Amino acid sequence: MQLLHKKSLQIISVKIILLVFLFLFQLSNGSVLAQDINAYTPPPDNSDYPIVHHRNVKNVILLIGDGMGFNQILSGRIKFVGAMNKLYMDKLPISGVQFTHADDQLITDSASSATAISSGYKTKNGLIAMTPDSMSLPTLLELSQEKNKAVGLITTVQSTHATMASFGAHIINRNMQAAIAEQYVESNIDIILGGGRSYYLPQNMRGSNRKDDRDILWEFADRGYTVASNYAELMAADNEKLIGIFSMDEMKSVRPEPSIEEMVRKAVEILSKDEDGFFLMVEGGQIDWGAHDNDFEYMLRELIAFDWAVKTAVEFAIQDNNTLVIVTADHETGGLILTGGGMWGEELEYNWATTGHTPTPVPVRAFGPGAEDFAGFYQNTEIGVKIANLMKFENFPRPKYKK
Repeated sequence: MQLLHKKSLQIISVKIILLVFLFLFQLSNGSVLAQDINAYTPPPDNSDYPIVHHRNVKNVILLIGDGMGFNQILSGRIKFVGAMNKLYMDKLPISGVQFTHADDQLITDSASSATAISSGYKTKNGLIAMTPDSMSLPTLLELSQEKNKAVGLITTVQSTHATMASFGAHIINRNMQAAIAEQYVESNIDIILGGGRSYYLPQNMRGSNRKDDRDILWEFADRGYTVASNYAELMAADNEKLIGIFSMDEMKSVRPEPSIEEMVRKAVEILSKDEDGFFLMVEGGQIDWGAHDNDFEYMLRELIAFDWAVKTAVEFAIQDNNTLVIVTADHETGGLILTGGGMWGEELEYNWATTGHTPTPVPVRAFGPGAEDFAGFYQNTEIGVKIANLMKFENFPRPKYKK
């Protein structure tokens, strides 16, 4: 009897161990890393993606690595694939360089630089899609809507943050994030994905950064949007109108949040159903944050996750054949330099010059119809102009109205 009792206890113990194992397995797939950088699979070879020889641009995917300069990319390349090999973003066949200064300052912020790209206008730091004298500027996203294209915005920081807002809002101060959330409700953007739930919740809710009782997410739902708050809800969404806000502030890259690659995959799946085409802006926002902190490993993690998103965008573009993919940055952050180390990233030596932005020019890479237009050296305003020309937008850039 005692032996039987011991055996029963052993069986129960084994079951408990198995349950714990299953729990931990599910945790690792659903509650820890949304994207494990150690699982990064490099490109199978160093050949460039093919040149597309026609110029019929139906869709545009613009990927902006915030703070991502040449040396941030170089660091990721050496660390993850070796000095002789390429990341996915390196395989885009056309290369250019853009200058990032603001209207009146050598060193830009994300509001000014993203506005230059989205509207074709240089502006002052802190302004969101507005001229220096407070004229509201039509953006690539809004002109895409005029052409009946579906539009989407994705970021890994607050969805009300400067880069993303510069495509979907107009405001005199980038810090007015609650007001930016309000403008999104009126903007009719098809897909909004990122963090920053605190700017959408009424003031009586814990963690809210609003000073009123508006529930912005409820307002989106009332307008027919699917509202997602985690990976599972994002993956289940099939509505053409979708807002996914996955964290109170910046995203943490852990489950139950989605990764940036997963957000891109879902957005493209939905937006590509529009027969008129789509415009999608994707921001890898925390490359910049890692560089501000002079945190090399943080920066690398965000850069390689961004590279996965580039891979997904290009794979769709290759299959579609009418999609232009552009990969660039809004500015460089940190003044990163490499000073030594092995060819495969062993004992990589580096230094940071600053915790702020620098005026260093940043790379532009392009793939798809019209990609050759992005070769050369030019101001950041030219990126928006080149996109607008390829998408046959009229009268761009142009002021819109006085705020």
